[in-house]
Amino acid sequence: MRVGINLATQPYEDMRRFYARWRLILGAAGVVAGLLVFYAAYTWLDARSATRDVAELRQQEATLAAQRRQAETVLNLPQNRSVRDSSQLLNSVFARKAFSWTLVFTDLEKIMPARVRVLSIHPELKDGQLVLDLKVEGESHDNVVTLLRRMEESKRFRSPRLNSESVANQEKGSGAPPVSFDISAIYVPDVPIPAAAGGEGGGQ
Repeated sequence: MRVGINLATQPYEDMRRFYARWRLILGAAGVVAGLLVFYAAYTWLDARSATRDVAELRQQEATLAAQRRQAETVLNLPQNRSVRDSSQLLNSVFARKAFSWTLVFTDLEKIMPARVRVLSIHPELKDGQLVLDLKVEGESHDNVVTLLRRMEESKRFRSPRLNSESVANQEKGSGAPPVSFDISAIYVPDVPIPAAAGGEGGGQ
């Protein structure tokens, strides 16, 4: 009978299997590293492109601002003041024709919640946009929340904002006092507002 005796100083290891596993691990690590390098390069190129676009937009904005300042300087010359004043007068006339009290009240009536009434309206032209300053009165804060939500959903009103809220003084025993709200919103009429119009308006 033969007896196998291992005279090696180190225990036997299957090196072929060991190297195969490590090659698999190193290959997977290489793939992951390659993907990370690709993603980093793609992100860097995308950020560089975005930075270049922002720089171009800022350059265009600076150019337009310089052209605007130059045009304003030319208009402010003594020989051109009559033309500037006539232009502002015509723009204000066009803006007043674009604003219709009847249409404003009609549009407000469509979105006004129950138990809310309009106390005053003050239209004003700001940067070529017609801004309405409204003062309304309701029974509670929920009334104005409903009104603001309907304004946001309307095609006639944009960027509604609650500026202030106050409770009116009322005698005891006469129920809850009414609440007044100051609201501002951009009004979009059927006729476009001239971009160069001044800040004129009226109240009711």
